[in-house]
Amino acid sequence: MCANDARHPPPGSSHLCACTQVWACFHCLVCPLIAGKDCPDCPLTIHMEGLRGHWYNRSDVYSSLEKIFTGDHQSETEVQLEGAQGESGESPLDTWWAEWIPAVHFHIVTGQIDVGNNHLPTSLSYRAETVIGLLTMERPECELDTASYLAQCRCQGVTVMLLPSPGYEGEIEEAPRFGKEGFVVTKSGIVTLKYLQDDAGIWPIGSVEAEDEYSHPQWHLDIEFGADVASSQSRITETTTVTWGPWADRQRAYLQRFFFPQAYQAMEVTAPPEVGKTREHTMFNLSVYLRTPVVVEFVFAKDSLETSSIYVEAGATSFLNMNYPWLVKPTGLTVTTDIALVDVNVST
Repeated sequence: MCANDARHPPPGSSHLCACTQVWACFHCLVCPLIAGKDCPDCPLTIHMEGLRGHWYNRSDVYSSLEKIFTGDHQSETEVQLEGAQGESGESPLDTWWAEWIPAVHFHIVTGQIDVGNNHLPTSLSYRAETVIGLLTMERPECELDTASYLAQCRCQGVTVMLLPSPGYEGEIEEAPRFGKEGFVVTKSGIVTLKYLQDDAGIWPIGSVEAEDEYSHPQWHLDIEFGADVASSQSRITETTTVTWGPWADRQRAYLQRFFFPQAYQAMEVTAPPEVGKTREHTMFNLSVYLRTPVVVEFVFAKDSLETSSIYVEAGATSFLNMNYPWLVKPTGLTVTTDIALVDVNVST
């Protein structure tokens, strides 16, 4: 089955993954990660060619919304029983498989991930020529948490596009500029990703009173565009290009409303920590850093034939940092965004 065929998703499935060829190599060695030492080699290596994934829908989210809108709420006892499952406090690092496979190295040749279905006019497609990455499980920063999951990857030849969804029968708004396959949103020679999330532990007796002495579970995503000139070839130090505009933003709204629907419920203030309850992430941090210049083009269309553009250029070392709070205070929540642009040039 083709991974990007949005017309015929698997029955009862929200995701689909397909791969042309897969090789896996397991090195039988005992890695002393549990003892706090560095692992000399990665015990598991996975090589994939022609990896394609498709995210069709979010059936679990819509099932939850159906219960909310129909008034079919769970009782407090059921919620507590579900929340108590798996809260034994045992660290994944203390299991036998963590000692044998503390890290997984993966290499992907020609990867593609699509998001969309035949209910949306366009689908979002992320493509990369090669992806080299490492998945590790380490000791968390705070001793109360059970583990820290870290995913790092370096993607080369990255293209993000908006494509027409196969099988969509509604009204279609023509894009102001369509390339060979679709509307190119982002194109970059190298993109480096680093994702870290702590597996939150449980508040033990006596820890709630000294809450300020413990750091909160970490959760952040770091994205870097480009590479250092001294450490990369000239062909992959090209400028990152971004194309946006009213048409692209409307497609973004369609995708966001479908995959991240609103429950239209009043936000409740987060309860204070309690002994025996799972610790919570307080904030999600997103940072974007430019190692090479970026050109952002805003495309406007007066009609189907005539278009105009505004170009915004920013130099290397420009960055964006966003903090999204995960806890609701009595005053609500505030998202903070810091942007620093270097050598800015605007033209038409």
